[in-house]
Amino acid sequence: IPILRNGRAGEAEVIASMDPLGLLFGPDGLSIDMDGNLYAVIPMAGNAPYPMSPVVKIYPDTGNVEPVVPTVVGGFPPGFEIGTSLVFGGWYTGRKCLYVANSGLAAFGLKGPMGAGVSKVGVGVKGIPLQ
Repeated sequence: IPILRNGRAGEAEVIASMDPLGLLFGPDGLSIDMDGNLYAVIPMAGNAPYPMSPVVKIYPDTGNVEPVVPTVVGGFPPGFEIGTSLVFGGWYTGRKCLYVANSGLAAFGLKGPMGAGVSKVGVGVKGIPLQ
């Protein structure tokens, strides 16, 4: 959604939607890299009956979606349990890592392998610095 000169919101534009692989199911939280690509966390990636990644990269120019973290079926990848938010790291990581907040299955009264916590994922490209 562009911000117009008068400060109002412009017209919304869809840059990606449900992809054929189902990787973009219920995104929650976004970050942007220096190339203008988006990263989204997929909270329910570990509960899908098909391979999903808890973090995906979205290319706005093409609408393509690709997994950042290896996909698994019937469980969460190591270090991930219901991711809810993500942000690029600070100067000490060169802003080339995403930090992903995980609520853990305990938030739903279930026992999981990890529980609530924060996971770090190297992505190899710098994120836009927060202002």
